[in-house]
Amino acid sequence: MSLIPLVHQVGEVGIARRSDQTYRQYVSDNYGITIALGNIFVCRFCGLGVGVVINYCDYFFGGFGAALLHIAKGECVGLFIGVLGNYIGELRGVMSGLWNYAGMFCGVQLGLVNICGPESGGVQVGLLNFRTGHWVPLPLLAIRK
Repeated sequence: MSLIPLVHQVGEVGIARRSDQTYRQYVSDNYGITIALGNIFVCRFCGLGVGVVINYCDYFFGGFGAALLHIAKGECVGLFIGVLGNYIGELRGVMSGLWNYAGMFCGVQLGLVNICGPESGGVQVGLLNFRTGHWVPLPLLAIRK
């Protein structure tokens, strides 16, 4: 059993803080289901993560994530629903929300406004579809190679 919890559920357990040094030393794998007011993952997490307000992931999230706001600095694989929005560093899968950003993605973005990085490939479906480095958004459907 680790002395440092790696999955924090805001509202059930409270907000826990961590230093970057702790993060580098204690990254581990966690699997399962977590449902809370908010989820803060500082680990590789695979499973179902439902946060009423927010899901935040520092490293890797695989599976299904749903919240008002989904933020992931690392890689996400699977289906992610952020009612208000998604901000994901690297996505392989599907993201859906009013506003979606993926630094790099291979999959599908569904939302009113979709933004992706220059090396992304997949389909963007939304009112405005942007690609980093291009000034003119494509309306309704954009296929990225």
